Amino acid sequence: FFVCQFHWDKKSGASKKVEFIRKSLAFFTVGNLWYEKGDMLWFNTEFIHAFSSKDELRSEFKQGGFEVVHIHIPEGIRGGAVLQKQDSVSA
Repeated sequence: FFVCQFHWDKKSGASKKVEFIRKSLAFFTVGNLWYEKGDMLWFNTEFIHAFSSKDELRSEFKQGGFEVVHIHIPEGIRGGAVLQKQDSVSA
């Protein structure tokens, strides 16, 4: 089992127009070409990804090879999850 922390921001779902502008700016400035909805510069020191839906969060964990055992969605910005490696789920 693994315990991880994630950034939760229910309000991070920007409009399609704003997302288009961000992606265009990244493309024309050869910036973060792998920009995804929810990416942000945190305290001008690091890039993080904010999740705004449980489905998006579960999908990200599944792509990483993990099965979600439990998710704690906070009232603040720090959430937590208990994960299990998918190989060990079937064993």
